[in-house]
Amino acid sequence: MEQLKVGTWVAVRRGCSMQSRVHDGDYVVFVFGGARDDFEFVFDGDALRRFVELGTGALREMDALIEAEGEHGDEVLVGG
Repeated sequence: MEQLKVGTWVAVRRGCSMQSRVHDGDYVVFVFGGARDDFEFVFDGDALRRFVELGTGALREMDALIEAEGEHGDEVLVGG
């Protein structure tokens, strides 16, 4: 099996239906959307651990940006 196979892109928004199915401890399938427009991600354990790490870091960054925006209103911060 290839390390990564890309066939399309997907945008997941609030309210999107999401499900997961674990298969014999070998891999998990995440299904996004409904019966006519579903999109699936398949991860083995190591890849899922890495994806969760990346997602956790991304959420922290998003939360920090939202917090900074609230503290500074419409002010744009440059540099750091």
